[in-house]
Amino acid sequence: MTAEPGPGSVRALVEGEGLVVCCVRYPMIARAMVELLRALLNDQERGGVVVSIDRPSDYIFRLLERHGVPQERVLYIDAVARISGETLPRRAGAEELATPFCLNLLTDFAAVCGPRIKERSTGFLLVDNLSALAPYVSEECLRRFIESLVALSGSVPGLKCIFVLDRECHRSLYEMVRRMGAREVSL
Repeated sequence: MTAEPGPGSVRALVEGEGLVVCCVRYPMIARAMVELLRALLNDQERGGVVVSIDRPSDYIFRLLERHGVPQERVLYIDAVARISGETLPRRAGAEELATPFCLNLLTDFAAVCGPRIKERSTGFLLVDNLSALAPYVSEECLRRFIESLVALSGSVPGLKCIFVLDRECHRSLYEMVRRMGAREVSL
């Protein structure tokens, strides 16, 4: 991964506007998340929302902490911990949205979480691995969830919506997001 300008760079992703699908091979998703968040939080000085679907938000929090990335402007929505029943530790700086999250609520996500996201977000809504949902929900449910996030991002001026996924693992999901108007950046 590089921070230099170019079609496959983190800088190209964070400087653009609107809906983005960030294509990353699955083993590199955690690294890509760190690089994206470092660029968004440090270089761009944006705040935003991280929706963690693939791993508990504490995992990304600790990786960012290890890399010295401040997280005062991050709101975490942790789907993994809610589903698994984990209790996450209180963390200085970052905030976690205290709302129930389960697969049945995916289609109501924007209604449940939207007001707080709108209040808190100043620049991005980042979903860590959209592909992780595919085995557990129908394509229709997933489509409605993605559409709700796209609509939510469209209702907040300047809010960039970024989906991270491995297009080779879930080609139909990648194509669904692209049909919604996402530009692609490969890392």
